[in-house]
Amino acid sequence: WAMAGILGTPTTYEVYIKGLLTDRFSLEMVGDEGNLHFYIYTPEKYRHLIEAHLYAQYPDIVINEAPDYTKDMPIVVPNNEWELWGCDFMQVRPDPYPIRTYRNFEEDVTGKMIDPLAGLAETMGKLGPGQKIWLQYLVIPIHETWYESGREIVQELAGRVKKKTG
Repeated sequence: WAMAGILGTPTTYEVYIKGLLTDRFSLEMVGDEGNLHFYIYTPEKYRHLIEAHLYAQYPDIVINEAPDYTKDMPIVVPNNEWELWGCDFMQVRPDPYPIRTYRNFEEDVTGKMIDPLAGLAETMGKLGPGQKIWLQYLVIPIHETWYESGREIVQELAGRVKKKTG
């Protein structure tokens, strides 16, 4: 996707002296009292690139610059009025594996297509007054050194590797 193409290669000086980091993005789903919103945080210099890719895939999409929804929260949480719960998701398999694997995005009995976000979107869309759910995926492009280390796993998942007998 477009985000992978922005990877730069900062020098040692830029990383350790200037503190330069690889540009990053955030893909976000926000449930706010029954309203569901999708956000993409992008550095301003990539805004047109991201918008072009979204319009190419979804020509009828409406894109607006949005205020920072996190500013609606108190600085200190939990407090007397707000409770808080949070978690981090961790991978249980090596990087080349998808977050979840499906042979087909089709339900076995009815043949209907499965939307992997449907359950989450429905939950976020039914929140009550004062309830919020934020789901944020940070996207940080990495160097292509992952390719060789993951190639064998990808080939195996695709059924292209013959099992060793022996």
